[in-house]
Amino acid sequence: MQDDTLHLGPNGGLIFCMEYLCQNLDWLDEAIGDEESDYILFDCPGQIELYSHLPIIPRLIEHLQRRWDFHVASVFILDARFLVDGSHFLSGILSALSAMICLGTPHVNVMSKLDMLSESKQRLVLARYLEPNMDELCESEDEEEGKGDPKTDDVSVTDTSRKPRTRKFAKLTSMLAGVIEQYSLVHFLPLNRDKEDTIEDLLFQIDQCLQYGEDIEPRNRYFDEAEVELAGEMSADERALFPLVLILCGSIFLYLLELAVKTCQSVLMIHNTRVTRALMLGIETIAHATTGAVFWLICVPYSPPPRLLYILESILAACVFAVSVDLDHFIAAGSFSIDAARNLRGRPFLHWFGGLLLSVVILLGLTGLRITKYLNFGGLVVDCLQASGWIGIVAWTSHQLRDALRLGLWLWPPPDPHEWVLTCPYEKAVATRPLPLLLSYPIALLCCSLLLWIKRQRRDPFVRNARINSYRCRSAFKLLQINDLVPGGLIQPGDTVVDCGAAPG
Repeated sequence: MQDDTLHLGPNGGLIFCMEYLCQNLDWLDEAIGDEESDYILFDCPGQIELYSHLPIIPRLIEHLQRRWDFHVASVFILDARFLVDGSHFLSGILSALSAMICLGTPHVNVMSKLDMLSESKQRLVLARYLEPNMDELCESEDEEEGKGDPKTDDVSVTDTSRKPRTRKFAKLTSMLAGVIEQYSLVHFLPLNRDKEDTIEDLLFQIDQCLQYGEDIEPRNRYFDEAEVELAGEMSADERALFPLVLILCGSIFLYLLELAVKTCQSVLMIHNTRVTRALMLGIETIAHATTGAVFWLICVPYSPPPRLLYILESILAACVFAVSVDLDHFIAAGSFSIDAARNLRGRPFLHWFGGLLLSVVILLGLTGLRITKYLNFGGLVVDCLQASGWIGIVAWTSHQLRDALRLGLWLWPPPDPHEWVLTCPYEKAVATRPLPLLLSYPIALLCCSLLLWIKRQRRDPFVRNARINSYRCRSAFKLLQINDLVPGGLIQPGDTVVDCGAAPG
């Protein structure tokens, strides 16, 4: 910013703008609005003089606390690429310390942009600067200063000329490092956007500084029935009956769907033409998609988060998965011809019940494992893949069940790995009789719901590791993470853990 009237440079212009903002805080009040329970981020400029010795930002913080009763925490972000040696790291620590003293707010220091470094460089930066040994950093800095100028041939002359200056600044650096290490004034948290756990840890620390959620009334798990009714929530008996009611309603809907499909097919079979066969195939495809959607809709409460957008997206995915199972007809036929796909000598490979059971066992075994530690990408990708896998399992189950109503469940032998179809005739295959319509849908829906409930139990560290009566779930989960890292564990099943809060003393 260059101003011909005030003759301000970039830094002076920035300071002028910030002072102008502090003198006209009514504009800021209008921009914030009157909404409650806001979590507002102020992205501040990077000029350190705004936080080290000028009262501009402290005045802004005081206004937010007095006018809006905000809980304010400051986050100092240090670029990991800045840490090329000990002197740069010490400079960053002093900048963070000066900002922390000047602002007078709960303070969190972050070492950011680790994702822009290579894996080896990340390990080096974390090992050297996250828990630094200040004496070693000062010694390494002295060694670098004592090497002299590599472009000068007479090293002794260079060392002699720089020796007083080096000794003076080495003593100052050592004293500053001693103060920082003795009082543990500054500590950095790593931030890597590709690793979700670093983001969660940083958010947890900021929430602790802000006491975010401390004024929210805790949810008591042991409300009596009168309090539950006053709160407008379901009682324990109603919660137990809710899945059964869902299964009953879903089964009735699927009964009506099967009745409608059979009625339409009976009418179309009177005129056996190519058009009617295409219509019958379309009706069958729609029935598979609808059945898959209903199956997943019954299982959605066991697959958090149950948001509306997630429900709609997952139902659409279940429809696609349920219809995609029939692609194995074309793969087994080796042709895109519908007649070739419908006239196979055996049932295609995705209709083998053993393959479905094997997939369930594998996916259930992978659920709950902390496999993100062994991968280079974040846990979000793994969660999306696991969620897609469970949607596919439920949709696959619905498709096989509809086929089993006509042909029974194909149990043995497995498909031929060379042709991907059952090579033996239907009558020689080990298969069940056609399943009864009345009991098949309720039992299948109950099994899918139970399977998704088991999946959620395996993924939930609260249920998996201990029974903890705590009103602060985030603190309890953090304690369980620490419990996983300690050999033998800190707590055992059945222990009661009391959360005393984050206040000192």
